[in-house]
Amino acid sequence: MPVLMAVAWEELRNRIRETGQHRFFLPEHERLCDRMSRDSWSVKDSDAHRFMWNELNLREEMTRQAERLDRVAQSLQESLDRREQAEQSETSFVRQEGYETWRYRAENAVSGAQEILRDGKYDVHFENRPGLRDTLRDRCFGIERQLDTERAQWEDLQRERSQAEQQQIQTRSHGMSW
Repeated sequence: MPVLMAVAWEELRNRIRETGQHRFFLPEHERLCDRMSRDSWSVKDSDAHRFMWNELNLREEMTRQAERLDRVAQSLQESLDRREQAEQSETSFVRQEGYETWRYRAENAVSGAQEILRDGKYDVHFENRPGLRDTLRDRCFGIERQLDTERAQWEDLQRERSQAEQQQIQTRSHGMSW
């Protein structure tokens, strides 16, 4: 590893000790990874090259995790916001147009959040963002509670729709008899 990169890495280690943060969350790490990405081709030492490769892969993986975490948190919040908006109507949310889409998205958001909450590799993200773990749990619980409360009404509505479709089919088939 070139001398300047070694110095930058040592400065990053000092910054980690000062802040107590994981290196991924420090802007110095991102700058160092950008530099390693540009300069990796010139590194001839196989150990240094492997170190750089591993660090760049870690950065990419941590970035994907952070992006997924943000998407799931946003999806949960959008589900809650849509739910709150729907409650302004006098019509039961289950009977409103778009409920089925909302239900599908809400279930997926809850499932994604629960997967993240169980997966220990996200712990470092939760440590960096205090309260996020509890926020995700609370949002999941609220959405699950609503889905459970509405399950019977949703199933009844599905049966009603199915029966109405069957009646339409029967009416059409009777009208076509010769």
